[in-house]
Amino acid sequence: MGEHTPEPWQAVRLVHAETGLPMTPDEIGEYVKNSVIKSLEQSGTTDFMAVMCEKGDGSYDVCHVGNGPTSPANAALIAQAPTLLRQRDELLELLRPFADMWCGEAKPGEDECECHNCTAYQYIAAIERIEP
Repeated sequence: MGEHTPEPWQAVRLVHAETGLPMTPDEIGEYVKNSVIKSLEQSGTTDFMAVMCEKGDGSYDVCHVGNGPTSPANAALIAQAPTLLRQRDELLELLRPFADMWCGEAKPGEDECECHNCTAYQYIAAIERIEP
């Protein structure tokens, strides 16, 4: 996988430039067409990337990623998001019970950390900041 687009990323709703209302299907089609033409002029490719999922009644779009040079890597990263979030939750579930034992501030004979500011809790806090 190549390099994805650097952060920050932002989820946006495509709206009509003049009215602020949602774009019509024709306007969205024109937007995509112009993006593909621009990409062809700049990078020589007209590939248009999307992330899809299967549900019981067929395939659905999760997200249209576009057609720039970083689009394949962006699509791969977005497609991994559910797995990454599940793995984050599994990691937190594994770490929490051990945090008190790892704390360098716990007093001899005590099983629990009282500072909640030690390295173990800082690791947990950093992982908890990874949000959907």
